Amino acid sequence: MKTESEHSSEEILQVRSIYPSGCRFHTRCPRREEICMIAKPKLVEIEGKHHAACHFI
Repeated sequence: MKTESEHSSEEILQVRSIYPSGCRFHTRCPRREEICMIAKPKLVEIEGKHHAACHFI
């Protein structure tokens, strides 16, 4: 088992993610429609500092 100091000296590699076109969640959203696969939804303020991006909000 590695000690904490051994872990902190390891190089951290970034993994690039490939997002689908349109909404990032359309591949796993039960409410998805055709627009979700084409257009990225705008981020809107729901309440206070809570924001969401969905075509159906």
